[in-house]
Amino acid sequence: MKSTGDNLSALKELGDSMMQHMDCDEFFRQFMRIFKTAESNITLALNNGAASALASSFYDATTMVRPDVAIGNRVYFRFLKSDEDVRSSLDAVIALPEFQRQKSKFKLAICCGPTLLAVYNVRTQETNSIALSDLAENYSTFLEITGQQAVAIDANTAADVKACQQITRLLDTLARHNHIEQDHTHSINEFIRRVLFCLFAEDTQIFAPQQFTNAFALLVDKQGDGAESFFTNLFTVLNTKESERKAIGPLPKELLAFPYVNGGLFADKVEIPKFDVSTRAQLLDCGSLKWSEISPAIFGAMFQNALDADLRHQLGAHYTSEENILKVIKPLFLDALNAEFERLAALDESTPKAKAAKKEQLSEFHDKLASLNFLDPACGCGNFLLIAYRELRRLENKVLEQLLDENYLLLEEAIKVNINQFYGIEIEDWPAEIAHLSMWLMQHVMNQETGAKFGVPVATLPLKTSAVIRQQNALTTDWNEVLPAGKCSYIMGNPPFCGFNYTTDEQKQWLRDVYPPKYKLGSVDFVSGWFVKAASYMKGNPQIQAAFVATNSICQGSQVETLWGLLLPQGIRINFAYNSFKWSNAASKNAGVTCIIVGFAYRDVFDDTGYKRLFHVCADNTLALQHTKAISSYLLPVNGSFDYSTVIVARSVKPFTETACLPACLPACLPACLPACLPACLPACLPIS
Repeated sequence: MKSTGDNLSALKELGDSMMQHMDCDEFFRQFMRIFKTAESNITLALNNGAASALASSFYDATTMVRPDVAIGNRVYFRFLKSDEDVRSSLDAVIALPEFQRQKSKFKLAICCGPTLLAVYNVRTQETNSIALSDLAENYSTFLEITGQQAVAIDANTAADVKACQQITRLLDTLARHNHIEQDHTHSINEFIRRVLFCLFAEDTQIFAPQQFTNAFALLVDKQGDGAESFFTNLFTVLNTKESERKAIGPLPKELLAFPYVNGGLFADKVEIPKFDVSTRAQLLDCGSLKWSEISPAIFGAMFQNALDADLRHQLGAHYTSEENILKVIKPLFLDALNAEFERLAALDESTPKAKAAKKEQLSEFHDKLASLNFLDPACGCGNFLLIAYRELRRLENKVLEQLLDENYLLLEEAIKVNINQFYGIEIEDWPAEIAHLSMWLMQHVMNQETGAKFGVPVATLPLKTSAVIRQQNALTTDWNEVLPAGKCSYIMGNPPFCGFNYTTDEQKQWLRDVYPPKYKLGSVDFVSGWFVKAASYMKGNPQIQAAFVATNSICQGSQVETLWGLLLPQGIRINFAYNSFKWSNAASKNAGVTCIIVGFAYRDVFDDTGYKRLFHVCADNTLALQHTKAISSYLLPVNGSFDYSTVIVARSVKPFTETACLPACLPACLPACLPACLPACLPACLPIS
């Protein structure tokens, strides 16, 4: 039995050979062999013999190479003379009575041209356009023939994954067709960002349904000619008010029907890539997806595959799942805000005076929500900012229910929480562009959610504001230039997870420059730079609270002395934390590491019980909460009479009993104030010889 690797090699060889010279019968024979089809069934299908007469007798000599070929319970094939007819012929095949017959139970319909094929999956009702040269990369698409399926995907993310695959395929094909190298992809990334907006807009009531896809199909011919003119004119229209469009010149009515977008999304000129038959078909495939089912919150994870794999590893990119984002933002600010709202909502309103006082306090709380500013200094594609904005809008909806008294006509003016309260710094241009786009799309989604809640539509266009996303190096940039510390409320994020041995010389220099001059770094992790940078920034406003995801090594061994030996004497205190847990994210290639979450500030911050919170992630992914008076830099609870939250075990070459680096009372109090297992494990877990 051939392995998957053998099948991939065979598909690659088959695609390459057929790109040189297409032989339909030979292609079908070799293709079906790869997917474990008996030789006798292949021969019967090619001859359309009585035992296998499943294909239609229809034959158009002007467009078709030969009559159709079919194998029951597997696949229906049509071979065409031109790639231009591949996609339209697929619709015709799907409508054939022979294809619709239940007893045949076809898994796939495939229409194949000289260099391009289109595939329809009966089970998923999904259509893909694939160049013959890319057969191997799309191996999983054809597994349905054998009864196998690609790895099962949770229904909640199925639409997201499909979109990721389709857009990534389009991006790769456009880059290859236009001979764009990996390090010169900015222009095509910007182009794809605009296409993404249009695809999302036509399926979520920003544009008319299918307005973008239909206009593209009409105004760009099957060979892809006219794409440059179409996109240039479309982007100009979207950036021009309706009242000013006469100055643009004569344009097709299909383009003039698009609304004004504003917001700077279409303001700059962008290079339009050349399209061909394959790329045109792939864009139409994207238009057939259900974009209304795709959450802007996972756009970053969707398009991780579009980034260079080596670059992702070097930068330690981790596109964070919603579950893990909530682990950070709930104890950082969301739990406290929700608790404050619940207290206000429960206030007495039995008299007019009490009701007026309650409304006044709720109004002040509403203003507070609109005054908060959030910074993610390693924002990637903006996941933390997106979820924080969404949760703040949902809390605002609860406030509006209390304030509006069913006077919902004032709803649009009453919404105060805005995406311009959210700031990000990201070193790479493509994630930064996706972050910008995703914030706009999330704003629209939340406008729809608010409108549905109150029964009043909330307009999204024209775009009036945007999040502030700077494409800069967070370790070499003054964060005050992005958001002055005096205006910042919270810092959050998931900085790069590069261990010291995996950082480049350039990254080591960035880290060196963040720490004080001549400070001994040792082998401290790259992520520590964000903690040091945040602490420096927060001196400008001690009310700021921060929380980062980090590798657990910064709270273990010698790294504690390096990082926390610098921050604790300055006044930084740990206010909540998650002990070590296995990290997973929303990207298709999870960046699995063991990590922690640390919340910190220049003051002690307690929850409504008067304690700090230390979370333990259990094996079944549930959380165990431990209340504690303080949390040490080793992420240990401090509840005894001796406060060792600022105690750090210094590096030593002498035996533990001979060192004077710890308070004399510490060994005696260890059993009472630390977990019972700790004294026994100290020699193993601390850097002491």
